[in-house]
Amino acid sequence: MIPRSPGEALLGLPMEAKRGGGGLLSLDSDLEGGSMGITALLRHSICENSEQILERTAKTY
Repeated sequence: MIPRSPGEALLGLPMEAKRGGGGLLSLDSDLEGGSMGITALLRHSICENSEQILERTAKTY
């Protein structure tokens, strides 16, 4: 099997989401299908981690 995208090559999973369907890992948010894209997931994760770090820092000082 020849991978069709970098994500498929690394993870063995399709990266592209069909409009309204939503793939397992889509590069963009697919609002119609209700799935969160990989970009949105990363942004959410980074924000969540940043908040946790700020809370820990505030408790320390």
